[in-house]
Amino acid sequence: MTKVHLSRILSFCGILAPPTMIIFILIAGHFTPGYNHITDTVSKLSDQESQSPELMTAGFISYGVLVIGFSYALYVRLRHGIRAHIA
Repeated sequence: MTKVHLSRILSFCGILAPPTMIIFILIAGHFTPGYNHITDTVSKLSDQESQSPELMTAGFISYGVLVIGFSYALYVRLRHGIRAHIA
């Protein structure tokens, strides 16, 4: 697999990261009794008193992995000059 193909696949991770996090938030909110998506914060879903804090932890980890993959794709594609190293 060439770097171009790898960077295209990892760039797709940047597209997948926000919807993945939204799906985890909606699922964790569904399993938390009394949670309101409009008035309550997302951090309440990962609180230790929540029904399933491990679900939101998995969501945060998956979001982080996808964003790191996307940032590596940006680094590979923008590798020309000092600006790429700073970014």
